Amino acid sequence: MAVPAVPAAPEASLPEVAAPPPRPRGTPVTDRGTVVHDEVRAATWQLRGIGKVVHDVDVGAAELHGTVVVGGPLLADELRLDGRLEVRGAIAIARRLRAQGSIDAGAGLRAADATIAGDLRVTGELELNGTARFRGNLQAGLLRAVTLQLDGEVQVPGPVAAERLEAELAAGSRLGEVRATQARLRGPAPNVFRRVLGGGAPVTVTRVEGDTVSLAAVRVGFVKAREIVLGAGAHVAAVEGTVVRRHPSSHLGPEAWTPPPEGLRR
Repeated sequence: MAVPAVPAAPEASLPEVAAPPPRPRGTPVTDRGTVVHDEVRAATWQLRGIGKVVHDVDVGAAELHGTVVVGGPLLADELRLDGRLEVRGAIAIARRLRAQGSIDAGAGLRAADATIAGDLRVTGELELNGTARFRGNLQAGLLRAVTLQLDGEVQVPGPVAAERLEAELAAGSRLGEVRATQARLRGPAPNVFRRVLGGGAPVTVTRVEGDTVSLAAVRVGFVKAREIVLGAGAHVAAVEGTVVRRHPSSHLGPEAWTPPPEGLRR
């Protein structure tokens, strides 16, 4: 005699748990001298001196003059820095970031617009939703922006992505894959002193893709664009697109970029 199957018990549905509301930001905080906070959660935070925050920072507007170390993430609507900032978590700025000095972001940096002069080191992603202007030394894992202006030594293995890219790159700069609708990359201009003294490390880029690409005094492995301009000192191994203008000192085609051994340089 067949035993009727026992219907499976309906799975108990867990009640939906609403996410807790964000903790409100407190009253303004003003610090002078040397201070230590467990956390900073305030409408505004002003500091002149040396500050350490053990955990996180969540403020509306921060104005920091001096040296600040944050053990967790830093969240702000606006940040203005004159000095040194080290954040071991992520940095997220909802609107504007203005900095002069140095920033060390241990877990990525995101902002709407940024203007930074000095040193910026980002472990992970550097993402700007608007215009980004950097002058000084920049290191990041990858870099995204709408409009991007670079001036100085840049180390980004890539990718670097922007709608418009203007880069004045110092000797020794290295970029991975660059993607921009309009891209203009220029290394240090060649001169008689560089030729005699051996010049300094070249600017190297793995790949550039865009609509219009202009290069000068850089070494690029591959360029893909509708229009390509090779300025003075541009060295490109291969292109896909039309070279509309080419300086006599530029080079197009494979070549050895390994520096000669010591004693064989002229």
